[in-house]
Parts: sequence; C-alpha cells; structure tokens
Amino acid sequence: MHGKERLKDERNKAIHPTQKPEIICKDIILYYSNENDVILDPFCGSGTVPKVCIETNRKYIGIEKEEKYYQEILKRIGQKTFSKNKFFNITT
Repeated sequence: MHGKERLKDERNKAIHPTQKPEIICKDIILYYSNENDVILDPFCGSGTVPKVCIETNRKYIGIEKEEKYYQEILKRIGQKTFSKNKFFNITT
C-alpha cells in the first residue's frame, strides 16, 4: 500500500523501496506524542517522518546515511539544509 505521496524519479520508479504512507506515520505520531515532542527517525529514508512532524508541530531528529535519500528528504520538506541539531547526514 502506497499513498499518493510516493516519491518517484524521472523514470517513474520509486525513489525509496520502503517508503511508508504518510497517513500511517501520522496516526502513530499523533497517538504516541504531543505537540513539541521530539521524534527520532534513525532510518529516515524518504523523509516521511520529518514531513509529518512538521505538519503536526513536532520536532524531529532524522538520521540517513545515503546521500541520495538525504537530498530527496530536503526537497520533500522544502529545505535547502538542516541544522545539525535537527538532522544528521552520516556519510561512510
């Protein structure tokens, strides 16, 4: 099951193989947290959790080691970069 927000490349292929639908993440985040809480996403992938956190007034810490996914996350949430206290881009 994939939502309409599924990220695709120029060939119409999924950008991330395990992208979760926003509605599922949103339901979990709303149920288990309060506004201004901090949500940790240690495998940020396509950035669904940070996007939902922004929409629901939560803070987030996202960790993603793959540069291509990091760049997609930035585009998805309309950011050019993250401050280090919000998001870590770990390279190997």
